[in-house]
Amino acid sequence: MTARVLINIPPTAKRGDVIEIKTLVSHPMESGYRVGFNGALIPRDIIKLFVCTYNGEEIFRAELSPAIAANPLHRVLHGRNRERHDRLRMDRRQRLLGVGIRHHHGRMTWVRRLALVGLAPALTVAVLGAFATDIPMAERRSGYDLMGRETRAMQDDDNRQSRHVLGARRRGTVATRRRTCGQSCASCHGDAGASMKGVAARYPAIDAPSQRPIDLEQRINQCRTERQHAAPLAFESKELLALTAFVARQSRGEKIAVEEDARTRPFIAEGRDIFRRRQGQLNLSCAQCHDDNWGQKLAGAPIPQAHPTGYPLYRLEWQTLGSLQRRLRNCLVGMRAEPYPFGAPEYVALEFYLMFRARGLAMETPAVRP
Repeated sequence: MTARVLINIPPTAKRGDVIEIKTLVSHPMESGYRVGFNGALIPRDIIKLFVCTYNGEEIFRAELSPAIAANPLHRVLHGRNRERHDRLRMDRRQRLLGVGIRHHHGRMTWVRRLALVGLAPALTVAVLGAFATDIPMAERRSGYDLMGRETRAMQDDDNRQSRHVLGARRRGTVATRRRTCGQSCASCHGDAGASMKGVAARYPAIDAPSQRPIDLEQRINQCRTERQHAAPLAFESKELLALTAFVARQSRGEKIAVEEDARTRPFIAEGRDIFRRRQGQLNLSCAQCHDDNWGQKLAGAPIPQAHPTGYPLYRLEWQTLGSLQRRLRNCLVGMRAEPYPFGAPEYVALEFYLMFRARGLAMETPAVRP
């Protein structure tokens, strides 16, 4: 929507005077997390950028966050410093991001300026709105980039990885050769280094019989039940984690490239809706942490962008290997929401969206995280 701006300035000002300029922007500042009367989420509609110019020249700008209240009020003070240059200070209401500063709420932007005389006819304010979008491709970063030096070193050196990861690699290698009902994984797929390369980077994927997406763990169990006529492995079991990690490791360094077509788009959209939906007693959504506050810290750990580039991975918090669904369950519990059972279609849809969101990033399995 178009925002209406009211500007309040003194009628006159002398060179060197300290004056106050106030602007009131008429705008609802919908965060995209509120639910309307019909039970549906109200689309995000926020002011992203506030720009003030004098005689056509920009004198300051500010980036606003979704936490800004409706009808934001801006207060600008104009004065003179000891170097006889004027400067403008922008005060804030609620949370305000300074120019070029991410995740430092409350910073004020200072812009030096020569003394202003006769402000009224020349001062203009531009307000730009934006709807919610995914993190721009150029700003997408793996959680690896946000970790400390010691944690990155654990992931970089295969020989320094935990006994859980090393054990999973050994168990995965053995599992591919173990015969069940006369057949092993290797009986069909041969050398995993060749046949499995890039496979994990394309999952979740649409299962032809059900026409629904399944993730890599579900595909492995499907092969066990339909091809090997064996019982499926339990979710989060050492055997399933080991086999999944072994298969995914063959895609290390490959770019994530899940399919986006007419069949997959409804499930990607379903995952996006879950990602942005407020849930639980804390009334939080995934997007509030991973879209709006990535790079900041929660309980001493950096908040990532939620790109699942390394699952199954070893978490220092768990002291063992775990799947992406386990991590999603942890987040739901932290939001005081009811978690879905392992293998639920909601998890798979969310996995699909997260992998789509991470497209172009490299696979890191088995990764290490705090």
